Amino acid sequence: MLTANQGSLLASKAGTIKALLVAPNVHIYTGALIVIRQTTGFAYPAMDDTSDTYKQVVYGYALEEVNTLPSQEFPTGCTTREVRVRRDVRKRTLFLGTPTQTCIGKLALVKADDTVQLFASGQCKIVVGRIDEIDADSVYVDLADRPYRISTDAND
Repeated sequence: MLTANQGSLLASKAGTIKALLVAPNVHIYTGALIVIRQTTGFAYPAMDDTSDTYKQVVYGYALEEVNTLPSQEFPTGCTTREVRVRRDVRKRTLFLGTPTQTCIGKLALVKADDTVQLFASGQCKIVVGRIDEIDADSVYVDLADRPYRISTDAND
């Protein structure tokens, strides 16, 4: 039972911004949807992976640009880079096709690091979140409202 205010101890645990290790040879832009590939454990920009080769799980979106391509210099003593990712938002994202009112409440799935699509057979099944608002060519996706993954086979 508390007998005093927690102050900065409480503040240090608030929010859902997390630093993730970025894979080598990757360029992530600010605002990109970020996935963790279960095959490596590193952060990557989301991509359409219809065969589910990389076992991607959407983590959030990038708050900054990070470039781990070989041409980039790393700070002295560093061999890896991190990207800060935000998880608890409604993110405006481009939509494949024209969004309609019937999209509201449906799951948005990865098409690219800046684009989502609705579920369809033969397409990527990595869930970004639930669509809760539409615009002319984009949708607002609630990243906190989603299942972990849509299974692509009985072993997932």
